[in-house]
Amino acid sequence: LLAERKLDGRPIGTLRLQSNISRPLRLQGEAPPLNVFADKRLLESTRLGVEAGMSNRVVTAALIKAAFEICHAAGIDYNVTGGRRSMAHVFRSMCFEELEGGPFPISFGDNIPHWIFVAATREFLRKLRTAGHWYYDFFSRTEHPDIVLDWARIFSVLRYPQVPAEVPLAVCS
Repeated sequence: LLAERKLDGRPIGTLRLQSNISRPLRLQGEAPPLNVFADKRLLESTRLGVEAGMSNRVVTAALIKAAFEICHAAGIDYNVTGGRRSMAHVFRSMCFEELEGGPFPISFGDNIPHWIFVAATREFLRKLRTAGHWYYDFFSRTEHPDIVLDWARIFSVLRYPQVPAEVPLAVCS
């Protein structure tokens, strides 16, 4: 996913996504406890990068909201993510559940220890609402016309067989 500045289209944030439709997630090879999710539809969200500045909190939220919408529309059971110590508190605050046994050295991350987190797609909004997290309103009660998702491309990249005629958006009141 790519977030671009409205003024000039310059990239200001990215988030890498991978599904386990055609092969296991990269993180599944790094963290054996993820094997309990082997029969579930998973989306790996990694390499979250956002330009420093006043808007970085909103850009981060928009990228995570887009990933969540993709999980919801594609019938993904769990969003799996990982991060170094500096990001672990962010995922904990967003109601992601920490995988036991971590941190895990990630071979594709120079063997630097990463904490691995999972979020159940169907429970995510409820957990945010219960926690009183500001993401709840941002995700479910605010329409964001600036978040534009190319569903055909997303489903193609994730290797899903087809794009639903109408992509259901996650809404919770």
